Amino acid sequence: MKMQRGWAAALAALFMLGGCSSRSARPQTEVVEPMVTRAAVPLASVPAALQKPLALGDQIEYLVQDKYTGNRRKVLLEVTRLSADRVTFNQGARVERPDGQPLELAGVLLGDMDAMMPAGGWGNDNLSPGAYWTRRHNGNGEAGNMAYALKAEAGEPTQLNTPMGMVPVVPIEYWGWATDKTRSIATPSKVSVLVWYSPQLKRVIRMESTVKPATTLAPRTYESSRELIELTAVHRR
Repeated sequence: MKMQRGWAAALAALFMLGGCSSRSARPQTEVVEPMVTRAAVPLASVPAALQKPLALGDQIEYLVQDKYTGNRRKVLLEVTRLSADRVTFNQGARVERPDGQPLELAGVLLGDMDAMMPAGGWGNDNLSPGAYWTRRHNGNGEAGNMAYALKAEAGEPTQLNTPMGMVPVVPIEYWGWATDKTRSIATPSKVSVLVWYSPQLKRVIRMESTVKPATTLAPRTYESSRELIELTAVHRR
């Protein structure tokens, strides 16, 4: 009888440990929890060069690195049309509000940052430490066949060292699943994303993404990736 009680205790302990795995390793896409907030820490100012409104011909430069292959590519977002309420880049490939909030994406220029981006961008109006939220959305552009179910949590404000100087950011962790809707059998990929987001610019300054298939089937485009995307410069005309 003592041996039976010992086995039962051991099994209970294993089940408890199983529930303590990292949030990026378990699907928490069905639970919608209330927003949790703590007092926000005031952010320092962004570098003056970044505060200046974009003008026609200005370019925002990002560096996109494939962490599997090591390949790096520079992406330039050039302002090609400008109005009071819309900034258009690359002849319509991307449209933002003047404050930086994304409005439309016609294609995937910035890798996973564009492919997986929720409507309205990677941030929101409440980025107090500990704030969390859920997102269910389809991918953008060529990733339109992907369905994303993600949870997110904001971290403590910090400073990120960039080629343009120190930029105040809020780190945001996303985790969840991505599923190719065109497959006859659902084969979800586990998603883990860390975003360093500037609330003042409403723009991602840095992003690291990992998309890992949960099956042994050969992955399709956007079912598997590891990328690093960084804002490296703003070129003024």
